[in-house]
Amino acid sequence: MSNNMKRALDNIEFESSSMKHIRRTVTSLLDLPNEMLFFIYHYLSTTDILRAFHTPSNCELRLHRLSYDHFKNIKLDGLTNEEFVYISTLFSDHEYPLRPQSLTLSNKHVTCLINSYFTSITDNVIQSIFIHLTSLTLIKCSTENLHSLNKYITHLTQLKYLHITIQKPDMDIGIFSEEILFK
Repeated sequence: MSNNMKRALDNIEFESSSMKHIRRTVTSLLDLPNEMLFFIYHYLSTTDILRAFHTPSNCELRLHRLSYDHFKNIKLDGLTNEEFVYISTLFSDHEYPLRPQSLTLSNKHVTCLINSYFTSITDNVIQSIFIHLTSLTLIKCSTENLHSLNKYITHLTQLKYLHITIQKPDMDIGIFSEEILFK
């Protein structure tokens, strides 16, 4: 979700008379105005939004269109195993694969998440994802994670933004990261 949208959501004040109107006329989620749906999205996780509104076979649907920012900016952080498997399945879908423009992989809350990403998703799927990325962020990654990234570095052809934070300093990390980034 864009920063402008977040600021707009934070500034929304609902008058009691308008809430009464909504309570009387809303019979389903589809009856809510877009502004109210954005307000709801603000409180949902990426996985929840993908489960509820990712309908690539019917991408013209209003809820899918309103959720588009969440499909293009995927943050994998603090996921349960079930959530990780679900998103991996979307990445690997043969008919309608999820291809984000921005991907964040973080070991901050789940220490092996980046490693799981590189080991549980097939090479051709990772390559296909990386070809579409304009932004890649790795948080608290290990030397092993950097070695895994190095395998796919040539596929980051559209990349405009790269941010990497290292889990713990290694003596050889500076040399290795220069090798990867300035090859």
